[in-house]
Amino acid sequence: MKSLYRAGLLLGAIALIGCTGSPDTDPADDAPAAVQPAASAATAVPTAPDTPTSETPTTDAEPSDTVEATATTIPEPPKVAAAVSRDASLTLCAPDDSVAVQKSKMLDILTAQFSGMTTEERPRVQFGPDSRDHRQGGIWMVLEFNGDELETVALKKAALDRQMRDAYEALFTAGCEDLAQADLASYQNALVKVSMMGETIPRPSIVYKTRLKRDIADSVVWADKESLDFDEIWDVLLLNPRWRDELRELEGGN
Repeated sequence: MKSLYRAGLLLGAIALIGCTGSPDTDPADDAPAAVQPAASAATAVPTAPDTPTSETPTTDAEPSDTVEATATTIPEPPKVAAAVSRDASLTLCAPDDSVAVQKSKMLDILTAQFSGMTTEERPRVQFGPDSRDHRQGGIWMVLEFNGDELETVALKKAALDRQMRDAYEALFTAGCEDLAQADLASYQNALVKVSMMGETIPRPSIVYKTRLKRDIADSVVWADKESLDFDEIWDVLLLNPRWRDELRELEGGN
């Protein structure tokens, strides 16, 4: 009985050795791979800090994305070109300015001269400014503006004279050599005939229009403008008849 028991133990040991193999046998292909990284890390050769490598470190954002984001977030410069172009010291024409450049600068000059609103809260500029080519050569500047509704015709006319005088001075002393002439016209409330029966109503209309040409403008001593009578200098193309009559009566009364 004991001999049978010992024979069974011997057979079990032999079977166990056959299943596990020899200790020198390579690990099976399906052996767990979790131990392989540890062996790899243990045998890796560390790179010296100052040794350049050909590999670029991996980051969350690609370099191209970083550059593009920087380019799109640069703030735009403040838009001050329009304000600067109306500065009196920068609107002067240069000797080599083309006709187009001269026109642009004179448009800025007139825009600055007739900016804002009237006492009646109407825009100062009614039409223009406009730059045209004169048939006889040169540049022809045109602007129509709204005048202030003052108490008397004399005050209205005096205010228009000053506005036109200063605008002509700004144009003809800006060094724009191709400027041939300029026309300025003013709108004011005036009685306008609206029916065959002679009915009239007040309506904004052109009441005063003048023109100044280059040859005359060049002869003006602008430093003395306060003492000059510009009705004798510029051409009066239009004056409201009622204004003319009232002004003549005032002159006759003096």
